[in-house]
Amino acid sequence: MSMGHGSGDYGKMNLCHTTFSSDGKIGDEYVIDDKVCECCPTASVRYKDTLVVAYRDRTNDEIRDINIARRVGGKWEEPSAFMKIIGRSLDVLSTDQC
Repeated sequence: MSMGHGSGDYGKMNLCHTTFSSDGKIGDEYVIDDKVCECCPTASVRYKDTLVVAYRDRTNDEIRDINIARRVGGKWEEPSAFMKIIGRSLDVLSTDQC
């Protein structure tokens, strides 16, 4: 079976966050986004008490955009689509741009 964007063959991949203590104990898991692109990489950076995660989001209509999620002071904010942040419509994106 060949797999391709928009063919319905791909599953639903989540993006999650957790922590590890110095003795190896795993903290609580938090789902940042419950449907992300399977082939695009995720990037993150931490500065003081802020963690910023950039990743390729995926809508039910298979429109994909870079989303940015921030964790400030231990609390996650709602992710924001980059195209909306810069004032552009998401309808210019398609799965062919992955």
